[in-house]
Amino acid sequence: MCCDTIASVEDYLVRMKAQALAAAPSQPIISLADFDQLRPPSGSVRQHLPAGPLQALTIETEMRFFVPAKLFAGIVEGQKPSRIIQSYFPEKLISSLLERFGVHEQVQYAEQFSHARIRSSKSPGNGITYELEFKAPKFPSEEGKLSRLVLPQPIKLSTRQFKLLAREATAGTVMKDRYCLKGSLGTGVLREDCVAEIDRFLAGGTNMRPFSKPLTTIDVELQDESWAREIRAGNHTFDFLETCPQMNALHADVTAPLSNRKLARDGLGSKQHRAIRTLEQLSKRLDLGLLKPA
Repeated sequence: MCCDTIASVEDYLVRMKAQALAAAPSQPIISLADFDQLRPPSGSVRQHLPAGPLQALTIETEMRFFVPAKLFAGIVEGQKPSRIIQSYFPEKLISSLLERFGVHEQVQYAEQFSHARIRSSKSPGNGITYELEFKAPKFPSEEGKLSRLVLPQPIKLSTRQFKLLAREATAGTVMKDRYCLKGSLGTGVLREDCVAEIDRFLAGGTNMRPFSKPLTTIDVELQDESWAREIRAGNHTFDFLETCPQMNALHADVTAPLSNRKLARDGLGSKQHRAIRTLEQLSKRLDLGLLKPA
């Protein structure tokens, strides 16, 4: 595996330490021990992570693609979506949330979690589930910005907890339908099962307005970044990706406005429309064979 690929929590944290040292040598440097494990807090007065063995942080690795409008119906044919509504907290509240839910006291440098959100999800035939999630920034590597640290599992919320937290999640809301398609990567004995999450964004912004036309993206979940090369090589079962521009390696002017968090804050503003036009042009060039899938 290439040394520039993030393959483990330790690798991620070493890189974050190096980045912190380069940016501000006088600042405390992240210790691997600090991030090694999260432990459930004692006491039963407040909501906290599930009791049990020490829990290690998890690396979330995904490749994101833009879906041209003409492809959407064929990709999700016969599938039923989950309806997801997620709201984001102002950055100034993240530290207090970490403390309130018992995470902060177990992680010395909890500022690595750059955003927090609550989510409601209603799946076909099931009730509604509520969750709280914390996520760190995505870290650049030779494969693009694919990986970041997350808790090993979201924090489950009751309906009452969700409603109370929703009052504080004032940094924007986004609503989307999610379709999950199973597939695989690799060739021969080196095949790996994976899931493609198709998100169709329907409304967003601090005023929660419907989008003039839906925006659709695909996140392909990977065990680690080495599997990104299999997607680039076409060794996968998601044939529709051939004309879907891969977003992670593109300039931030294109990708940042279309992040979940920016869509929740801004809705479909001028920056989002410019980014979508750029991706539509890339898709047309892929369709005509003027570009290779990447």
